[in-house]
Amino acid sequence: MVINREDLAWAAGLFEGEGCFFVPKRAGNSLGFCATIGAYTDFDVLQRFQEIIGIGHINGPYENKTKDGRPKKTTWQWNARNFEEGQATAAMFWPWLGKRRKQVVINGLKSYHTRNIKIKGSGQGKLKGKKEEILELRRNGMKQVDIAIKFNVSPSRISVICSEATK
Repeated sequence: MVINREDLAWAAGLFEGEGCFFVPKRAGNSLGFCATIGAYTDFDVLQRFQEIIGIGHINGPYENKTKDGRPKKTTWQWNARNFEEGQATAAMFWPWLGKRRKQVVINGLKSYHTRNIKIKGSGQGKLKGKKEEILELRRNGMKQVDIAIKFNVSPSRISVICSEATK
């Protein structure tokens, strides 16, 4: 998929103004590093946004009412609902994000990884006897995050194994 740079800059501008990155806070569960544009009234704009970046989901329509029951404009939401989609969104938009939003991404990714390690544990039991396989996958060019997904452990655990092997 080829993404037009001007279109991507347009999408990043929309997100910079209307979106946010976050790590959901649920006890005992790490859903991921997410991104959202919420309560947006222009469905065609969200459709264009999603077509440009090629990830995420549009939810809605939501029929809203004022406190006294009168109808308000219909809204939709765009969501990147897991770590991979949230991180990909941040990476695509990085050149156009402001300083504050970039710091939110950095803090969010750190928070996600910290929570993920605590929730999944060290992965030591799952990796017993797998060190050579992991190192071979790295030598063959597989990314640490992909290895972590393959073994269902945190990327930090794979990083530790790989760095211990180079000592």
